Amino acid sequence: MISLFAFIMVLGIVVDDAIVIGENVYTRYQKGGSPFKASVEGTYEVGRPVIFSVLTTIAAFTPLLLGSGQMGKFMRNIPAVVNTVLVISLLEALFIFILTAVGANPTVLLRSNLLSG
Repeated sequence: MISLFAFIMVLGIVVDDAIVIGENVYTRYQKGGSPFKASVEGTYEVGRPVIFSVLTTIAAFTPLLLGSGQMGKFMRNIPAVVNTVLVISLLEALFIFILTAVGANPTVLLRSNLLSG
């Protein structure tokens, strides 16, 4: 039950990160960029602020891991779930989002020399 509460609590932050990156990518695409170029440049432009917003949230919840006693054991689930969800969401927003913007077509990525050495 505590894990579900932690997930619901962090859900808004998870969605906000993807929206910030997605809106920036969409704006660059509307200005005439290719889907791949818009996704890379749009993600790069707002990537640093998104990373730091996630890191500050992780820093705020991490001290709950240090609690002792019965309440400490009870509360450790919250930062464990919050931190895990935030890290996975950040990785998805920064890396997997680029693949979905180009339709996850490996030939597009190979032509752009992203995957080839």
